Amino acid sequence: MTLVSTFLIGMLQAFIVATGASIFGYHEFLLIFILTFLLSFIPVIGAAPVSFVLALASLMMQQNGNAIGLVVVTIIAGSIDNVIKPYVFSGDEEGGVHPFVALLGIIGAIIVFGLPGLLLGPLLLQVGVELIPKMTSEAAAHTKI
Repeated sequence: MTLVSTFLIGMLQAFIVATGASIFGYHEFLLIFILTFLLSFIPVIGAAPVSFVLALASLMMQQNGNAIGLVVVTIIAGSIDNVIKPYVFSGDEEGGVHPFVALLGIIGAIIVFGLPGLLLGPLLLQVGVELIPKMTSEAAAHTKI
């Protein structure tokens, strides 16, 4: 569930950023979509920096209206994680993993597994966070005399 929701939310964020960039003068839809989609897997960074960099580029080209529009797209794309994920995981009482720990997990998974670690990192980290306490409590129950 974690991997599927992260994948779908990343696609939604990438679609919003790429569509916003197309509306405000950047017509490289597929490139922007793929770059935003890949960055959306990184917990601390997320999808917003792509549209923010495009907003800065528009500002440097003195296209103030496009820059303001892309800042709005940045805010929308950046807040999707904070709006949709709590609804997806609302049944889960314990929540999940802190974003900084998730970032370290992704970096470690990329070091160990290479590029597939970008997808495997959050999945393995979530499995470990849920499985280790259960294993230790079960092991403690079996060692009692």
